Amino acid sequence: MNLRNDPYGATKKSRHITQVSIDCVIFGFHDQQLKVLVLKFKNADVFALPGGFIRQEEDIDTAARRILAERTGVTNIYLEQFATFGKVNRNNPELNRELLIKAGKPLREDHWLFQRTISIGYYALVDFTQVCPQVDDISDSCTWYDIQQVPPCSSTTAKSWIRRWKPSGETFLIKR
Repeated sequence: MNLRNDPYGATKKSRHITQVSIDCVIFGFHDQQLKVLVLKFKNADVFALPGGFIRQEEDIDTAARRILAERTGVTNIYLEQFATFGKVNRNNPELNRELLIKAGKPLREDHWLFQRTISIGYYALVDFTQVCPQVDDISDSCTWYDIQQVPPCSSTTAKSWIRRWKPSGETFLIKR
């Protein structure tokens, strides 16, 4: 079973390392343009970086490549781990619940997805003209955004990393 069939490990809790996720910041460049790959969740005006959960039998670098491929169709790129995000209140269980319902994948109230999550951040730099991202079954879009026009993202990883590249240092919101 892969992410496309069971995106949150809802059917087999033990398949994933619960409460530890991976977020990928994929920067794209070409002709002096810098962009970021961002997903828009299905039936919601909420944006995020490609991310997901580590399987019990995976090392984290392998998980990062798998998650990126399953969420975006992007393969064969070099990913580098850059930070771990673990603030106590960084997860928004109500937003997660809302997104899952809108995607047609409601979960039990006590599901591990609604608990505290620590995220390991990875990044990559690619020529965006050479990468053709694809949408997954829990997203409406998977799009390159100019670094100055990245929509507000729900992820702490996105807020932290992308802010470094935006001269305005604007505050990101969870919902648009």
